[in-house]
Amino acid sequence: MNPASAPIGVFDSGLGGLTVLKALLDRLPDERFVYVGDTARLPYGTKSRSTIRRYLQQNVEFLLKRGVKAIVVACNSASSALEPGDSWSVPLYEVIGPGSRSALAVTKNRRVAVLATRATVAGGAYPSKLQELSPGLTVFQEACPLLVPIVEEGMEADPLARELVRRHSSVVVDQAADTVILGCTHYPVLGEVFRRMLGDAVTIVDSSRTLADELQGDLRSGRVAAAADGRVGAGASPRVELLVTDLGPRADELAARFLAPHGAEPARLVDLG
Repeated sequence: MNPASAPIGVFDSGLGGLTVLKALLDRLPDERFVYVGDTARLPYGTKSRSTIRRYLQQNVEFLLKRGVKAIVVACNSASSALEPGDSWSVPLYEVIGPGSRSALAVTKNRRVAVLATRATVAGGAYPSKLQELSPGLTVFQEACPLLVPIVEEGMEADPLARELVRRHSSVVVDQAADTVILGCTHYPVLGEVFRRMLGDAVTIVDSSRTLADELQGDLRSGRVAAAADGRVGAGASPRVELLVTDLGPRADELAARFLAPHGAEPARLVDLG
């Protein structure tokens, strides 16, 4: 396959990573994408690091076999399990670095809160990256294990979702953080609820936009072969091949809502092997 016409691979533990894919679709109108939601093993955030690394490798190898030209790890838990020596045959993008850089660009009092899964919090990837980029920064973490299933069930308007967001928002306020990183790609679905709870004094960071900027820069520089003259993806609808490891009854409904106004092919069941 011509590298320029190859799709970009994106994966997450479930469908929350479609928030990252939407940012990519918005920013990269000429590109096609293959999205893998590992819904059979959702959530990753409650698993051990060794198990998450195994899932990470299986997702990457699956996408490589499909001939993708780049891979986006749209999962904070999987991103936090990456190691410095990891190397694959195509560029790989994760969400920890972009989220950290975005937070540093907006914080004024240098107090940053990270809301994430248990695995991401335990791994300490955000504090490590933030303090590497800006020594002396104060970072607080809060595990939010129930938010992923809330989003996967489409319950973001439910009173339970609002109560959970209220509890986690109170930690941010108590610690006087002026910036909060939504350290799970499911959480931006609840972004408006967080904004109402936190108010205008706190800036909410979603890494997907910074990640999309960085991938766009690499397409322009030639590090990743760009679709030529809009002939590959532009005007093609849908531009997304949606694959899941467990085909739940609401997969297409959630994809349509998370990706709007973009479309996706009907979800298909796959085995990552």
